Amino acid sequence: MNYHDRPELSATMLKCMAEGWRQFEAEYIAKTAPFRESAAMHLGAAIHAAILEPDKFYADYVVCPQECSDKRTKAYKEWEAQQPAFVTVLSEKDWQTIERILQSAQRDDVVKRLLSKPDAVEQEHYWTCDFTGVKCRAKTDAIKGKAVIDIKTTDDARPFAFARKIAEFRYDLQAVHYLDGTDCDVFLFVAIETSCPWRVRTYTLTERDLQSARGKRIELLEEYKGRLATGNWSERGEHEVADVLLPGYYTKGTSNE
Repeated sequence: MNYHDRPELSATMLKCMAEGWRQFEAEYIAKTAPFRESAAMHLGAAIHAAILEPDKFYADYVVCPQECSDKRTKAYKEWEAQQPAFVTVLSEKDWQTIERILQSAQRDDVVKRLLSKPDAVEQEHYWTCDFTGVKCRAKTDAIKGKAVIDIKTTDDARPFAFARKIAEFRYDLQAVHYLDGTDCDVFLFVAIETSCPWRVRTYTLTERDLQSARGKRIELLEEYKGRLATGNWSERGEHEVADVLLPGYYTKGTSNE
């Protein structure tokens, strides 16, 4: 069975729960909101492959020449017909982006050390959460020693900006989920910018934030068990009339006259 089709709970599913139970229901229970890979996801997958499995990347990906880059043209169709069925086509722009990212990663001493001969790459993990009994799964980018290494592409890898990304996309939940499913005790984010100046930074969460994320994860898993048993995916605010407060920037300076 394909990893993404398996029934065990993944970090992506956890993050979806944190967004709202109706969204989780639509994506994973009713499946009325099917997964669609965006252009950013497509590029991100290629970047992961290039960094973690370069031999596989150069075998599985191919760059489309500039002169036949328009998919509507006969030139593109003729070029595509000559390519092996298993390859993924990248635009010349994306290919150049990946090359710049690789150069930046190779110049960074921390990243170079972390990704030099890792113990495991793209490894699947399956386990049962000790606290909740929920069956879980994870697919780690890389493991070296006692550290999980996770590559994140971003538009800004500076600390304050990447901290916001962690909060927005609930990467903290992913970190504690992966640590629960492996024998590792450190989770490292390798943040890589996909545009100039192509910064590369490595971060870890504080123990305070890890403990907070662990508590939130257990709460979500426990609530998930109850909702799965009852089939109730409702959210707070349904079936009632509630006040909505307009944001301060909108109401600022208005008069009560």
